[in-house]
Amino acid sequence: IADDIRNRWPTTKSVAILCGNGNNGGDGYVAARHLKESGLDVTIFEIDNKLSKSSEDTQAARISAIAHSIPLNNIAAFLSESILSADIFVDSLFGSGLSRPLEGQLAKIVMKLNAIDKPVLSVDIPTGVGADQAQPLGVHVRATRTVQLAGAKLASALFPARAAFGEISTVPI
Repeated sequence: IADDIRNRWPTTKSVAILCGNGNNGGDGYVAARHLKESGLDVTIFEIDNKLSKSSEDTQAARISAIAHSIPLNNIAAFLSESILSADIFVDSLFGSGLSRPLEGQLAKIVMKLNAIDKPVLSVDIPTGVGADQAQPLGVHVRATRTVQLAGAKLASALFPARAAFGEISTVPI
């Protein structure tokens, strides 16, 4: 994810990463660390920092982000920010395991992310799209680019869900 951002948008100076508490969020925390190590200004907006809800890998990735002095903000702060100044936004909220429509605060976050006139890179699959469904589940991220991990997801080939992915690349884990 970090390599893709640096290669696709080489003039990027700042990145905001939206992390869920599942493995997709863990991928966001790891990307944040690598981006920070390469000199970029990185901020994380996280759904929930209760480590008991996260996998061990996600917990370790979050702890590493903290150790690298990456600012962590509750996702609610993303809604309250009137001007979001990052050059690029990374969607690592929900991955291929999502099976129901977003609602409430998460739906509002996705709508705000879609309204920002900046590139959005989704990790593995845009939040709100079911991995094997042609129709998005409801409100969903409309990514500029999606980096699929390990293999292509069926939804990335099926319209109208395909439109949510933007440019696509697939990378091995």
